[in-house]
Amino acid sequence: MVFEDDLALVNELLTEFGETTAVLRRRTPGSPSDALKPWEPGAPVLTNNTPAMVFLDERSARRLDILVSEGEQAVLVDPTPLGAFEPNPETDVVVREDGSQWQIVRVDPLNPNGETILYTLVVRR
Repeated sequence: MVFEDDLALVNELLTEFGETTAVLRRRTPGSPSDALKPWEPGAPVLTNNTPAMVFLDERSARRLDILVSEGEQAVLVDPTPLGAFEPNPETDVVVREDGSQWQIVRVDPLNPNGETILYTLVVRR
């Protein structure tokens, strides 16, 4: 990996200064519980990932040139523990340590040379 040192630095900083118990949660439809009624979906499946995340309010995000609208926040996410999992605005939400849920509006990966070293999410309640 060309950016291995950068990825390690991102991981270290986000772990030190971020919320390490915040959750990136994916909700996917469950399998039908009755094979004779495949149109009735089963219980949804929730997949939780716990990468370190730093939450930036509107003012702090704009200082870093991250475009956010009023009431939105930017979230810097460590990609290291996610592996191939990529945040998706259609299926994922962010759950903070205080239990509040934030809908993902936009995902901006920082991936020079095809190596993701940081995700920037824009979220709103």
